[in-house]
Amino acid sequence: EKKLTLPLIYSMNKAPRKEAKKILSLIKNGEESRERTETVRKFVTQYGGLIYAERTAIEYCERARASIGTFPDSEAKRSLLAFVEFALTRSA
Repeated sequence: EKKLTLPLIYSMNKAPRKEAKKILSLIKNGEESRERTETVRKFVTQYGGLIYAERTAIEYCERARASIGTFPDSEAKRSLLAFVEFALTRSA
């Protein structure tokens, strides 16, 4: 989709500059294909982008739960907590 996501941005910052530039060029100029998708997926996995994004999501969900937890019990509160869980466990 030619979008720079958190895992990709993190990985590009961790990878050697030459390799990051190659991936960026592939994303911006490459044709959509399984091969291209797999190359980017391997890059993101190799440089820890998925783990970083997962940890970041967990951290934000914990913050959200703590903030929501200060409100009295209500249907709205339960809905917000359910949404936090959905956001954390949904598939991409």
